Amino acid sequence: MTQLSVTRNGTPGVERKGRTVKGRTANAASRTLWGDALRRLLKNRLAVISFFWIVFVVRLALSADLWVPQVFGDPTLVDTNMTAQLSRLSPSPAHPFGTDSLGRDVFTRALYGGRVSLSFALVSIFFTFVIGLTLGGLSGYMGGLVDGLVQRTIDVIMSIPGIPLWMALAAALPKEMSSYTQYLLMCIIMSLIGWTGLARVVRGKILSVREEEFVTAARLSGATHKRVVFKHMLPMFMSYIIVSITGSIPATILGETSLSFLGLGLQPPTISWGTLLQDCQTVEAIAQQPWKMFPAAFIVVTVLMFNFAGDGLRDAADPYKQG
Repeated sequence: MTQLSVTRNGTPGVERKGRTVKGRTANAASRTLWGDALRRLLKNRLAVISFFWIVFVVRLALSADLWVPQVFGDPTLVDTNMTAQLSRLSPSPAHPFGTDSLGRDVFTRALYGGRVSLSFALVSIFFTFVIGLTLGGLSGYMGGLVDGLVQRTIDVIMSIPGIPLWMALAAALPKEMSSYTQYLLMCIIMSLIGWTGLARVVRGKILSVREEEFVTAARLSGATHKRVVFKHMLPMFMSYIIVSITGSIPATILGETSLSFLGLGLQPPTISWGTLLQDCQTVEAIAQQPWKMFPAAFIVVTVLMFNFAGDGLRDAADPYKQG
């Protein structure tokens, strides 16, 4: 039951269940936008499970050097004296995912491959985020010639089919380069193709708030262009950027896996989920050693978890969603 009351300083307040507060309840006063988003996210069980899986896989991959060589052996070394005894073993407690044709443990190689594939996705997304946010922000905020140049560049890139463009750029890389250089160039290639969607949406968001009163007030108060964009305009659609980054990670993982599977991406001895699946390019190989497909389970589950996490972040970051 709600009753009117008077506080100690004589101002009217609202009394609810024996508590008197000024204007609104104490719980409502302490709530913030990000606090509400966190509460909505924690209520989404599928998103929480997805985040736990992502953290588990990342920690498992990062800590592989501490325990994997002692338990399963070094995944990069080949024991020529034991190759005949260890090659093509079916799954067992000693080798949960079996062994490959060189006697190397497939589970171990899947863990090390996850380290490369996940870091590849994060580095590529970082470059994509920087390029897309910068060019999209300049296009929307500056307008005029800058806007025209950026948008025509986006039109040209988006008019070319993505997969053939990836394949063409990846095939142009020299085969004799080091694994590190190849890794970095592949990240740059993925970023140069993937920034267009983010840049176009950022441009649209900035155009929608560029003439708002709070932006005009910031300009009149003497704020620099950088402060106007990053302090006043960017927080208005930060939730979309977070969701966009989370949703782009699985697409990048699938892109790297596809190129490496076709022999156009990362190459052995670099271990990634895509290079591990190169041994599964024929029906005969899958029929004789089906356990070589186990790394694909890591890909499928991880991609699904990132998608579920992205959906949970999108719903949680929506300020109009109740809950």
